[in-house]
Amino acid sequence: VVTPGMVELGTLQYQRNRELAQQVNEVGGTLYAVGLTNRKALIDGGGSGVSLFLTRGDAVGAVNQVARSGDVILYENDLPDHYP
Repeated sequence: VVTPGMVELGTLQYQRNRELAQQVNEVGGTLYAVGLTNRKALIDGGGSGVSLFLTRGDAVGAVNQVARSGDVILYENDLPDHYP
């Protein structure tokens, strides 16, 4: 999962992003967190299994290095870098 996290959720934003990271971790996925806006929530939910990137391009480059035939890549909330 490549994501800057979910935005515009008001008081639920931290919780929902933490839950997203937990769920990715629980199913054995890999989380590529982009930017800084939701970084803390994504780390809190995904722990050491979260890979951190400042830009979407950097995250996509890292995913492309490890993706294999049959892998599924979810670009969740694929925003440009509007939420640094």
